Parts: sequence; structure tokens; C-alpha cells
Amino acid sequence: MPTIFPIIRFADSEAGLAWLKDALGFEEHGVFRADDGSIQHGELRLGDAWVMIGTESADGVARTAERTSSFGTGGEHRGSAFTYLAVEDAAAAFDRARAAGADLTSELESRDYGGRDFSLRDSEGNIWSVGEYDPSRAR
Repeated sequence: MPTIFPIIRFADSEAGLAWLKDALGFEEHGVFRADDGSIQHGELRLGDAWVMIGTESADGVARTAERTSSFGTGGEHRGSAFTYLAVEDAAAAFDRARAAGADLTSELESRDYGGRDFSLRDSEGNIWSVGEYDPSRAR
């Protein structure tokens, strides 16, 4: 069965890890570190939602034990996207994010296609939308 796992590279992966846990409630599933302590690969879970993270240097290169791979150049992310996180209770998620001091880019709003949602910016400027609409359950 196909499944998708967003991968997010952070220049400061410790701050990204903390933000995902504090603002959105993700829990660490596994965090693997390089000899210098930087996060090579992290797996975080919130219910059935998963995200993977890692460290990207200022030149846009992610370094792992197996290879060096490019995720952009000079810190630019070509073809960037933002992430949508489906939750049971958007109001509770909104309150949690606000209490964590998250950079909210929109307020909690009702949508014509179902549910409520809001948006916020993570520690490195990536945009996240969090809402109750789950396309896998919609008919």
C-alpha cells in the first residue's frame, strides 16, 4: 500500500525537532545522529501521521553516512511545498500551537469543503496547514 512521508531538512534540526514536538505535538520515533551530534535522520509521529527530518547545511547539502545528497543550492528549495496535517480537533491543535508561541499565519477558519483549519510557519519558514479535513476519509 503506497504511503507518503514528507522529509524536511533544517539548517538547525534541533530547533526543527523541538518545534514539531512543542507546536504540533509530534513524538520522536527514532532520531539518528552523526558523530558531531547533528541529526542525520529523524522520524516523528503524530497518530498515523509521520514526518522525517534531517540536517541541511547552508550550501543546501544534506550529509548522511552513506552519501552526500543535494536538497537545493545555497539554502534555496526548488519546488518547495507546504505540508498539510489532518487532525481530529483543529481547535485543540490551534490552541497548542498558540501556547507554544508558534508563528501563526492564519487564524482557525471553517472551510466549505469540511472542517476547520489554520496555518503556521515552522522554525525555518516552512508553511504548515493543520485542519480537520482528511481527503482519505472524504467522499
